[in-house]
Amino acid sequence: MTKNRRDDSVKTLEKGLEILEALADEEYGMSVANLARKVGLPLSTTYRLVRTLLDRGYVEQSRETRKYSIGLKVLQLKGRVLSQKRLGEQAMPVLKDLAQKSGEMVHLVVYNQGEVVYVNTVESLANPGLYTQVGSRAPCHCTAVGKVLLAFLDEREVDRVIAEKGLPRRTPKTITSPEELKRCLQMVGAQGYAIDDEEANEGYRCIAAPIWDYSGKVIAAISISGPATRVSPARDGELIPLVKSAADEISYRLGHIRKERVASGMH
Repeated sequence: MTKNRRDDSVKTLEKGLEILEALADEEYGMSVANLARKVGLPLSTTYRLVRTLLDRGYVEQSRETRKYSIGLKVLQLKGRVLSQKRLGEQAMPVLKDLAQKSGEMVHLVVYNQGEVVYVNTVESLANPGLYTQVGSRAPCHCTAVGKVLLAFLDEREVDRVIAEKGLPRRTPKTITSPEELKRCLQMVGAQGYAIDDEEANEGYRCIAAPIWDYSGKVIAAISISGPATRVSPARDGELIPLVKSAADEISYRLGHIRKERVASGMH
């Protein structure tokens, strides 16, 4: 994309946001003509942008008045933001407690477009300078948190992730076979936790468990990670229950009532 085309795209986005902000101020909606005057755009440009926003669900049009107002898509985005904010608020005390008990780095992640996104992180007591940047992304197939989140997705979504993202090798231990990954996800769903045994980064292990919301849906994952010399298989008997207990505590705070849990699509 050339610089001029990028600049044009940014300007179009800015105009679209101005229209949404103008509509958000009007309880009863606005006509295109009034909207154009308010945002200072030509009528034709305003109409074209409004139609695009209408097609995407960010704007609605009243059948009676023909006026435009904020659409349900904006409210859905607001709901997701508030939900993630609430998740972070409810999880943070538990994350800190888990970091204290395990002595290792703790993460809270969510699934987004075939990858995991780090929402919160608590530094390791043993390595205070070691942490993962909030907002950073990682693959699903080679991380414990990613495998936990994949295990409770519909199998069609898992297939889509494999097709679009592939299973690139990160270390000699990375799972690169779709069949092997699906067998792994079945086991994760049955046991309620996942392990990254130096599959994403050599020399590091991670243990993760799912977080459930009030509707019985897995919405996030919690994990501890650290050098394989400390988060070693010898400590699995100690660390796995700690991670699962922390995940259950956050789930409880989000209104989840524990029932028999089965992986959505991987069984």
